[in-house]
Amino acid sequence: MTRARIILFAVAVCLLAGTVLYARALDNGFRADDFVFLRAAYQADSPAGILSPHQSVAFFRPGAFALFLAEQRLFGLNASAYLAFNILLHILNAGLCYLVLRRLDLDRDAALLAAGLFYLGVFHYGKEVTWACTSGGLAMTALLAAAVLPVAAAGAPRGASPRAGWAATYAACLLAPFFHESGLAAPLVVLAAVASRRGWRGLCHPAVAALAPVTWGLWIVATLLDPRTSALAHSGAINPFPLAWTACRYLGLAVLPVQSASPLAGGHPAVAGATVALQRLQPFLGLAFVLWVLVAWIRRAPARLRILGAWALLAIAPYTLVPLPAGWLELRYLYGAAAPLAALLACLVVPGIAASRPWRRAAAMLVLAVAIVGSAALGMILERKSARASSEPGNRARLEALRAEFDPGSAQSSPAR
Repeated sequence: MTRARIILFAVAVCLLAGTVLYARALDNGFRADDFVFLRAAYQADSPAGILSPHQSVAFFRPGAFALFLAEQRLFGLNASAYLAFNILLHILNAGLCYLVLRRLDLDRDAALLAAGLFYLGVFHYGKEVTWACTSGGLAMTALLAAAVLPVAAAGAPRGASPRAGWAATYAACLLAPFFHESGLAAPLVVLAAVASRRGWRGLCHPAVAALAPVTWGLWIVATLLDPRTSALAHSGAINPFPLAWTACRYLGLAVLPVQSASPLAGGHPAVAGATVALQRLQPFLGLAFVLWVLVAWIRRAPARLRILGAWALLAIAPYTLVPLPAGWLELRYLYGAAAPLAALLACLVVPGIAASRPWRRAAAMLVLAVAIVGSAALGMILERKSARASSEPGNRARLEALRAEFDPGSAQSSPAR
């Protein structure tokens, strides 16, 4: 088989497996944070209510809350509709991923494979997509990609309407943090694209130099309007070393997604010991990736590799400010970094598939097969865990309580999975 046919076959497998995964997830119900967002949405009886979701949700994400509020008005307590909307946003992100990668000079095969891997869930395992209340994070990822798209080709918008390109970049960067705090990394990803394409002098362009201060300044002013939502008011002293180690651990989790199974919880002692050992390896895998990114920038590797490496690191960084030891929930933190990581994997695999040496071709195809099969299998396992969680008596009781309080006229046959 030619390289093109192998890539097309791999992409077809990704699309098929991903579609099966997300179709199964449509049968899931609400759980955990979903009920917090639902209650806050039902209680927002005026447009001003979306500006202070912290009263119930404890986050200042007015964009995400406004989007969820619109979903609640449209979908009510139909969990499948929320999940279907998330899947549509995920498809949009996969399409934007392809467009950005083509602008970054990846050939069609590599860009298509990266988009397919991202759609399937490689490096994020579908956790963000199959959760009803996560549309804000998905929308933020779309905004980040939209911010990078105009500058990806040349480090600054050019052509007939460069001002329109910068206007789109500014709009996306300004909106992204209001959908999720990780959107604060969007201007840094844009700056990395500019620096890699046009050198450090490119950062002296007035539009480039003002991007981060304007974006962060607007977000800080908005959060400081209410001390309860101020990240600065609650952060205290920040020690950079634990934050850096946490970032490395999250990157390692993307590559090696294992969590310890305690024997007290029914896990086999040998399995528990092995998973603990693998967990200890995760930060070192992430550290190796960080060092690779630094070397790529120092040695002036191809611009696309430098941009993708910086994108992955910067997308993970905001989550380290509030590291939560939440087990498999941490996979939700990986979604924003999954697209550039999938692109880097495609850049590694695609040349190997066309290599003249048999061992290189075999190694590339083995890595690709492990990534596809492993991600699909883990995604299915996590999806079933989510289905069982949403069917627990406690979650069903919370759904019925919401229905009785806010939607007493709804039919009892409404999804309560």
